[in-house]
Amino acid sequence: MSSEISNEQLVAYCLGELNAADQAAVSAFSESSPAAGARIDRIRQMIGTLRTGLFAPVPAATRARAINLWEAHQVPSLIERLQTAVQTTMTLMFDSLRPGTLAGFRGSADGRHLSYQFDDIEVDLLVDATADGMEIQGQILGANGSHAIACEVDSSTPVAQSSANESGAFHLKVAGPGCDVVIMTDSHVLRLGQVCPA
Repeated sequence: MSSEISNEQLVAYCLGELNAADQAAVSAFSESSPAAGARIDRIRQMIGTLRTGLFAPVPAATRARAINLWEAHQVPSLIERLQTAVQTTMTLMFDSLRPGTLAGFRGSADGRHLSYQFDDIEVDLLVDATADGMEIQGQILGANGSHAIACEVDSSTPVAQSSANESGAFHLKVAGPGCDVVIMTDSHVLRLGQVCPA
């Protein structure tokens, strides 16, 4: 055995896994070095703690909770969530194309700005015409932190791309000049009605 003893060798010594010659060498080294003796004491305490923890009885309530975490739980399907969600048609509150609207009121970006509201939920949209249809960028505000889970358009309109995230932002690329937009959150189905860039 070398003059330097590794932590692995000390652990093996404390567990009694070394051969007789190595066991005697570590024992002699620990007696001659107070630092090595202290390391061996810490390792033995750690091993004792681990062994006690492994064989200590688990409280019944903790065991029941642990088993419950791994049992199969019924997750509601999208259809079930749609049936239990509050379904509403949102009210148009702002349209940047209405006569008399202040230029730049909702921002300086090109496109049509729309704002819808229902109770404490507000949905803001920016609708831009594209070469093959339109692009809708939106944000859900309020609703106790709800965020868009899914964004859909009427079934007759092809959707090139749809995405939503935890911050309430969503994005649709739609082939066609206009469509009915439906947004599903964790608690609501929000119907915005016909949306078009102009």
